[in-house]
Amino acid sequence: MTETTTTLLSNKPPGYFSRRHKTREALDDYKAEKAAIQQDKIDDVEIRRKERAARTPAQQIAQLDSILGKDKGAKKERWRLLLQIAKGN
Repeated sequence: MTETTTTLLSNKPPGYFSRRHKTREALDDYKAEKAAIQQDKIDDVEIRRKERAARTPAQQIAQLDSILGKDKGAKKERWRLLLQIAKGN
């Protein structure tokens, strides 16, 4: 098929790429930016996991208290931490 035939069949003007992105380069830039944001999120999660792993159960309860307030929220997490403290872990 020729370009004119393809354009007529798809009802898109010549040079049209997509509704959001005018060119293939714009789409590639968008995908690269989105991938970079996703990687930043993954890196942040890994940092938080390492920080959490370094805290003791008592320190984690103190952290929850500072974030949520004294004995507010995260009831199951607090209960699990208190059991760990009671067992001596």
